[in-house]
Amino acid sequence: MPIALPIPIQVERPDRLPADARRALHANFFTWLAAGDPAVAEQLHDSSNVKPFTLSTLTERGGEFVFRVVLLDDALWEPFWNGMLQVGYINLLGQHLPIQEGWLTREHRPYPQLAAEARPEREFRFRFLTPTSFRTGKLQYPLPEPRNIFQSLLFRWNALAPEPLRMDQERILDIVVEHVGIGRHKIRQREKLTHQTRGIEYRRKRSGVCFDPNS
Repeated sequence: MPIALPIPIQVERPDRLPADARRALHANFFTWLAAGDPAVAEQLHDSSNVKPFTLSTLTERGGEFVFRVVLLDDALWEPFWNGMLQVGYINLLGQHLPIQEGWLTREHRPYPQLAAEARPEREFRFRFLTPTSFRTGKLQYPLPEPRNIFQSLLFRWNALAPEPLRMDQERILDIVVEHVGIGRHKIRQREKLTHQTRGIEYRRKRSGVCFDPNS
């Protein structure tokens, strides 16, 4: 897979949008999926496995609002796409905002392509569009320490990528702990203990090591 689909939304009354649209967007995603295939939607909703999708919050770009969906499993694309076009709108606080097929452009990059295009890097920059925390036991840990970030990404990659492309998670995390540190960050707090990381940059702590994901 994966497939990324930015969904532009034309809003006549921005003042009527929810202050936090995450739950509404999540509900719309499953509404579309259920319209395309109720069994797939129910199985995905009830599953405790790694979720094979990511959903952004509602972001504004030059006066236009965009909702970004990333599907990490091929089996989701057809029911999601067909169901979204069948419903034909997104529901935000009772506003039924139209979705037109001509507005949509998907980006498809299979896992082998992502692995082949990976290159050694000395810096990694991340920008999180939704409030982010990390599960530690029964608690949610809000700080974006390098090990937490890379562990989350590796766990999802190894769960969803083809077996020949899966990586040695513990070896990579040992390298991250030893050689990667936070260079810059901008963090703000939202909703009690949930933090939103607006931007973060990781840098190597010492010279001599540059991890190559293809090795």
